Amino acid sequence: MSLYKRYIVFILCCLGLLTLQNSFSQDKIDSLEKALKNSSSDSLRLKTLIKLSKSFQYKDFLKAGDYSAQALEIARKKNWNWGKTMALSQAGYLATINGDHSSAMKYDNEKLNWLFQLEIAPRSQNH
Repeated sequence: MSLYKRYIVFILCCLGLLTLQNSFSQDKIDSLEKALKNSSSDSLRLKTLIKLSKSFQYKDFLKAGDYSAQALEIARKKNWNWGKTMALSQAGYLATINGDHSSAMKYDNEKLNWLFQLEIAPRSQNH
């Protein structure tokens, strides 16, 4: 087989793999969106929103941001520290990949501030 034919076969294989990967990725997104729609548990909704945000972060940045904002809203409303960690981390990451470093720092600082408060609160109660 000539070098040209090998090159064409290689390109076609790569395109086939990309198509296959996108199809698996779309199935995952569809499954997550269905789970979000059917979930009555706020904790499962928050986790699913974070997963959806991560799934869209390089495909549809606005959707990723919307899912992240919804997760952060739930975490703040419920005052869940674990949820705030997840949501603020994702919001900070999205801001970073978008080049909005001041917002990324705001999210990271917010997360660090309340983590610091959680760390010192039990110690101050013991003294």
